Amino acid sequence: MSLNPLPTKVDPRIKRTRKLLQQAFQELMTDRGFQDISVQDIADRAGINRATFYAHFEDKYDLLRASVSDALEQQLRGVLPEHPLFTFENICLLGTTVSAFMGRFFGHCGMNSQNSEQMLVGMQVQQDVHDRLAEWIARTPTALPVPDEAAHAVAWVIFGTAIQQSRTKDKAAPDAALALLVTGIAPYLAEEATSQLAKSPR
Repeated sequence: MSLNPLPTKVDPRIKRTRKLLQQAFQELMTDRGFQDISVQDIADRAGINRATFYAHFEDKYDLLRASVSDALEQQLRGVLPEHPLFTFENICLLGTTVSAFMGRFFGHCGMNSQNSEQMLVGMQVQQDVHDRLAEWIARTPTALPVPDEAAHAVAWVIFGTAIQQSRTKDKAAPDAALALLVTGIAPYLAEEATSQLAKSPR
């Protein structure tokens, strides 16, 4: 898993060091809980010093957030078009992928508000989904009157559905819940969404 997206052109040494830190973090997470892992533990496992760690991440929470973002990005790569538009089909693809991602992370117990690690992961996923939707809206020809609010609303439906599915055995795609919301913003979707919306469950 990984998190904050890097600029397109990054020194290969920076990428390599970040990858080492993320791999070390993942290995430690298989052996002990998040709260039991220190920055020194991560640096030691990666074979670097603490100063180098802090040159790349603010703390272990920043590393966790970065790991989540990168892991979600990996899941979405190949599922979505290279430059997605704000369409019903793309929204559903995003929702299905996020649901599967959250299900693997949280299992059938769902997100526990008392678990700081889970809360951080959930917050990061919700933020990533919102940011991605905002990008789609910005590049879609039809202009939504309240683009950020629309991104927030769709992101919360996707995130909420994913949390609910992580607590149950129902792994159906969140199309039904999304269709209900998307009906209200149908005039602002890209044109290729029209036929998909007509076929969606009401």
